Amino acid sequence: MGYSYNVRTGKLCCDSCGHTGGVRRFQCPFNWCPAPALCPDCAKQKRERLSKAAHRKAGCEEYSRRHRESCQRHEAALQAGHWVRTAAVTDSTPEQPDRVKVWFRNANGEERIEFFPAELYQSFPIGDPVTLEDFQKRQATPV
Repeated sequence: MGYSYNVRTGKLCCDSCGHTGGVRRFQCPFNWCPAPALCPDCAKQKRERLSKAAHRKAGCEEYSRRHRESCQRHEAALQAGHWVRTAAVTDSTPEQPDRVKVWFRNANGEERIEFFPAELYQSFPIGDPVTLEDFQKRQATPV
């Protein structure tokens, strides 16, 4: 969701009370969760929730770390010459029910499309950098 602005003045509105004037965004210290827009009064009231400790307790630090590591594994797979999963959609037909269409991309930005059984596709966590070779290896052995 985006930010709200006053139609007449174009100023940013506070996410908490709706007032304008002096409203600013408070960035997550771990660059994970959305930055709330708060006026000075609401920021004072929510000071504890805006702290680094509160963000850490909410999991922002851990989620941010996991995301960074996933991006590094994705980039390493590309640099190693692999085709990495970038998107997927259910693509069942009467002849082939429970089929998933999967897009892969290589380091040159070329795309390749493959089809896999839904059960195989679902055996890999969403968001993990998975290569075409990973799919092919798992397809060769029962799930």
